[in-house]
Amino acid sequence: MCGNVRTGSGDRRATETEVMAMMRDQAFGSKSEQVVEGTSIDDLNKSSLETYRNQIRNDNPSFPYKNLPDDQFCDKVGISKDGKLTIGGILMLGQRDVVQRHVSNFWIDYLEIPGKSLADARVRYTYRMPEQDNIWESYQIILQRLRNYVDAPYEAHADGVGAEDESQLYALREGLTNCCAHADYFSPMHPTIRVFADRIELQNPGRFMFPLSELRTQIHSIPRNPKLIKFFRYAKLGENAGYGIDKMLVWERLTNGKVDFASDLVSSTITYWFGEQDSGQVGGIVSGQAGGIASDQVSDQVSDQVQRVINVIRDRVFSMEELMKKLKMTSRRYVRINILNPAIDGGYVFRSYPDKPNHPKQRYYLSEKGLKLVK
Repeated sequence: MCGNVRTGSGDRRATETEVMAMMRDQAFGSKSEQVVEGTSIDDLNKSSLETYRNQIRNDNPSFPYKNLPDDQFCDKVGISKDGKLTIGGILMLGQRDVVQRHVSNFWIDYLEIPGKSLADARVRYTYRMPEQDNIWESYQIILQRLRNYVDAPYEAHADGVGAEDESQLYALREGLTNCCAHADYFSPMHPTIRVFADRIELQNPGRFMFPLSELRTQIHSIPRNPKLIKFFRYAKLGENAGYGIDKMLVWERLTNGKVDFASDLVSSTITYWFGEQDSGQVGGIVSGQAGGIASDQVSDQVSDQVQRVINVIRDRVFSMEELMKKLKMTSRRYVRINILNPAIDGGYVFRSYPDKPNHPKQRYYLSEKGLKLVK
């Protein structure tokens, strides 16, 4: 099977990948609704279902089905139909082997790359998310990882975002929801989220179904996977109209960094560029540990900042939010990368959960080595 693609200079023959993408677009909006015979709610990841329902109870208390038994709840919201799972329900909350059986290419990839490109990174990546069972498990981990790179609210829910928040994390969360809900999961490609030193890039299999020139001026509500976007909306994690573009663009006002959109027949990409941070602090990773870029000037600055955080902590234990208040800084990302990480790497500060840096109850305290430097 072949076809032609119109370009600025004329027509060209479509590649096999582009032809397959166009064929999948014929089922646009309907695939996630399909019922899968031989399945039941026993094929769901029970932990995923529990945490998803808790999210709805906490953030959408007026949701009418929140207290129904699991089987009735799943039928009401579209995770299942007459007891059989939908493709959307499997993708969102399914057990790994069930997801792989019915959506064999499923995988959401997340990487943190210490450079502005793979070519200039000292190592290929400093963190790569292990494969997860389903969309919900992937989403939870990625959101917590992204929280390390942006300013986040002091008062927040478990996911790090307040209900009426307009933080950088809120703008990123809308893009992540968009990425997870609108991906073409039957493509050979897979959604990929990459954190570089100067930007956060979310690339999806599947094109935007409307002209890019209309993104900033018009509201479009053309979801590729209607079930998935509903699941996120029920949990108050997605925009109620359109693709949430206006919520993503809040990033530009908060950071002075641009949000770029790109799309072709096969994929779409949203890029959040880091801009200047609050208090004149510049976005982008500047420490040698995180970005592979260091100088004597930066090292001297970090040493001063390590001393400063030592003097603040003393013999007490602090959360990140408490430290930021004591340091009179508003950029969580700056504090973590330029102050805490060097202090931890130097053995002056310990984490209460050393093997889980992003634990929601993480606290910081001085080691014996750090206590000796208190002034």
